[in-house]
Amino acid sequence: MGYLDNSTITVDAILTKRMRKNLALGQAIDIRYFCLADTGVDYRNYNEDHPNGTNYYGEAITSMPNMEAHGNSSYTLLNKLITLDRNTTFLPTIIGVRDLYDFGERIYPMEIKPKMWPGGSVGNQQFMMVVSDDSLVKVTGCTPVGTYDEKILTYLAIQDVETVQACTGNSFTIQPMEVAEAHTVSVVFVELNIGIWRTTQISMLANELTPLPPLADSIDGSKMG
Repeated sequence: MGYLDNSTITVDAILTKRMRKNLALGQAIDIRYFCLADTGVDYRNYNEDHPNGTNYYGEAITSMPNMEAHGNSSYTLLNKLITLDRNTTFLPTIIGVRDLYDFGERIYPMEIKPKMWPGGSVGNQQFMMVVSDDSLVKVTGCTPVGTYDEKILTYLAIQDVETVQACTGNSFTIQPMEVAEAHTVSVVFVELNIGIWRTTQISMLANELTPLPPLADSIDGSKMG
């Protein structure tokens, strides 16, 4: 759903199959929940030097047309708006997550426990971890949400969603898979209550297990060992 412009109250919406069926049966549209986002808004147009004063600082932003309705949330809801307490002076953020997890040539498990800071900014914290390629990283200790989920596309802009691995929880154990060359995997952590998210990467070098060489023959031709 999207507002076409700000001159009239006109809304462009894509109806689901169920809603189209309800309309065909004479039922009214009953929208009970909605989500707001500012994807597509260029805040660089905010002009504190506008000659008409403070009321016009954001004129270029509020006058710009918004995107039309789109059925894919990965294009329209990348930057969701959230509701926080009135006395909030800064946005909460996710801590406990590094910018990079570099395993090098080693294969071993590592536990990640994301948290919101400040601690009381979100009650009953619940996180989702999205890994861009499940053939490169094994994730355990959490509840899988499947290889395809509408939440995944919202936070991870990739084409081949079939390689995605996603799970929810408050503790995630990652371990690189056996690989024959270097790889870097994109990962996103999302707090599911308010949508705050943080990206990180997992890197690994060639760590393919080397098979043991065959036993050498003895002088008499028998196998040693």
